Amino acid sequence: MKYQMKITQPEENDIIIKLDEVTISIDPKDKTLLQGSSIDYVDNSSDSGLEISNPNAAKSCGCGTSFEPKQAEQ
Repeated sequence: MKYQMKITQPEENDIIIKLDEVTISIDPKDKTLLQGSSIDYVDNSSDSGLEISNPNAAKSCGCGTSFEPKQAEQ
């Protein structure tokens, strides 16, 4: 799975989250993959930008742009 952030207009069925002047739209099919996630802006000596912390990720790449979801419990 890959996180994708871009400036765009939300689609009709998107889940909309408004935080101050920022609006986040999430495709409804991705809701369970992102449930409980948080987004923060980081600015330190090694990196700066938006950072997603996703409790549903079993593995993430080092740059934080993609992840492997945990397997559903059976």
